[in-house]
Amino acid sequence: DSLLRKNTFQDVFLNTFIPFLEYVGVLWQSNAFSPSHEHFISNLVRQKILFNIELESAKVFTPNVLFVPFLPLNEIHELGMLFVHYKILQLGYESLYLGQSVPINDLKLFPNRKESIIYVSSFTVAPTAEKALGYINELKKTADLKKHDQMWFSGNRVKHLTQENLPKSCYVFDSFRDLFSQIENMGKVATNS
Repeated sequence: DSLLRKNTFQDVFLNTFIPFLEYVGVLWQSNAFSPSHEHFISNLVRQKILFNIELESAKVFTPNVLFVPFLPLNEIHELGMLFVHYKILQLGYESLYLGQSVPINDLKLFPNRKESIIYVSSFTVAPTAEKALGYINELKKTADLKKHDQMWFSGNRVKHLTQENLPKSCYVFDSFRDLFSQIENMGKVATNS
């Protein structure tokens, strides 16, 4: 809490929580920490993200874009995607967070919509780098993207993909910071209610 008195939540998350979680991951991989230690710390960070999401939920959102953050099937590393959900809300856009390990067929949720949808996902563990492009193609087909819809991806498993490899309306970001910049470039549109 003392960090938040001097910094934005984004600064605390990106410059304190993420490096600390990476350090905890190294300790866990070297057997200096047990999985329960890592889970305990991750859940503390998760609580902070959820608290800040709740604070942003009071905004009035732009009606023409809906973001749908989700994690693919067998992907459970959700802290980054929860933060993406927070950032989308903070920037004034509506966000429907579907959670972790979402089956592809669950993206058929929006057949009769009027607004554009931007699906956002991160591949940290699943699918593998070798299967990422095939998975993205299947996602696009299943979601039945309309003219202005897009799919945005980040994570270690998609860093090798280039825009030339990707289907139309699909984009890969090298980092969450790059993804946030893209959202910010769309313009801040919310007002407080």
